[in-house]
Amino acid sequence: MTNRLFFSIGILLSLLGTAASVYFIAVNVQASQNQELYGVTGNDALFIFLMQTSSGLFPYFFLIFTGLLLIAASSLLKEMTEKNKLTAELISKLPEVSSQSQEITQNKASEIEDKQDVTPEKIISPPVKVQNDEERYYWKG
Repeated sequence: MTNRLFFSIGILLSLLGTAASVYFIAVNVQASQNQELYGVTGNDALFIFLMQTSSGLFPYFFLIFTGLLLIAASSLLKEMTEKNKLTAELISKLPEVSSQSQEITQNKASEIEDKQDVTPEKIISPPVKVQNDEERYYWKG
């Protein structure tokens, strides 16, 4: 419920901020065209236009940024709830898996003991040393 609420409010704020900033820029462009009619031209008109738009766009950009943050928070909450559901399922199935693994290890241990009883013990003899007649002797002189 809160995920949908955050997402819808975030979308609403982002769209509102975008529409308002586009409208604000359009109004300022029209105002700059009107200033040309009254004799303000060139760099002065551009400077006035930039000053008007830069100071006035902050609330709209703030709306867009806040809306995007709410959308990100809603997606994060959605992923967290899915993770919690999966963790709860894993915890509920953990005792079943551990009992099955204990049975498997006990079966394997008994099979190994049976195999050890059946196999005869081998006698390990020490390695035989082969004598080599072609040993070389070096003169120390």
